[in-house]
Amino acid sequence: MPDDTLLDLANRGKLRANLNHQVLRMLKDDRAKQMILHFSGQWLQLRDLAVITPDQKLFPTFTNSLRKDMSTETEMLVNHIFRGSSEGGNLMDFLNADYSFINDRLAHHYLMIGVKGRQFRKVSLINTPRRGILTHASLLTITSQATRTSPVLRGKFILENILDITPPPPPPNLPSLEDQGHHAKTLTLREQLAIHREKTACAGCHNLMDPVGLAFEHFDAIGRFRKFDNGQPIDASGKLVTGEPIKNAESLRQIISTKKRDEFIRCLTVKMMTYALGRGVTRYDRLTIEKILRDIKEKDYNSHALILGIIHSHPFQHQRAQ
Repeated sequence: MPDDTLLDLANRGKLRANLNHQVLRMLKDDRAKQMILHFSGQWLQLRDLAVITPDQKLFPTFTNSLRKDMSTETEMLVNHIFRGSSEGGNLMDFLNADYSFINDRLAHHYLMIGVKGRQFRKVSLINTPRRGILTHASLLTITSQATRTSPVLRGKFILENILDITPPPPPPNLPSLEDQGHHAKTLTLREQLAIHREKTACAGCHNLMDPVGLAFEHFDAIGRFRKFDNGQPIDASGKLVTGEPIKNAESLRQIISTKKRDEFIRCLTVKMMTYALGRGVTRYDRLTIEKILRDIKEKDYNSHALILGIIHSHPFQHQRAQ
């Protein structure tokens, strides 16, 4: 419910004139953490982490405590960008942050030293293979199968939740990679996907998703960094359908944060508007989104510009009561 300050301003007809100040005041309130939890769960599918069950024989270090730590890391970064500063954080830190929030258990999972205690704290990621949310163990685990990584799931996740691209649905009655014949177990995942792409019905989708997902093959099904898979050196290279060559997750991150920065900010805006409005965006929202994007760019990708832009928008202020 609105607090006394908001109710008093509304009763005196002063709320709209003080809207920006009140929005930023509300962001500082502890109750605003609920927005972070729910938006993270919706945009980044963090809710799914609660039901993910990696194979315990293959991944015995994955525990419910580690599961919670993974989720907390991502939630704390989202919170830091939106609420960590009175001036607002930089939205590009979702991709580029050379820091994260971890405790000793997650540090051990990441093979990082010098972090002691269960309390989460801000830690530098310099000289590590990780930057931003894309290499968070939470997202890498959500986009994996129980026994192995899944370049298809990871590619689809990046396209849909980072670039706002919806791949076409797969054709019906296609076998999974595990069901493609007796040679499947002797082939690398890259080789299995290459065979899968030879099917005409599969090529279009997989040419779009596979290079993106394969870029993360240095991270196993619970987000640990590795150089080998089944004794073979990992090849995470590829080429995007738009022509850019990539070597690994880091080079993909650099491409998205520079050449595809506008696509990412648009995607993030669409996801936040969807959360704020409680519905999907439509073509009628296009002009509103364009205005918000211009404001964000003028404000150097400030996170508060996104929130204020949506709150001042016509779709948000003229929602139909349910």
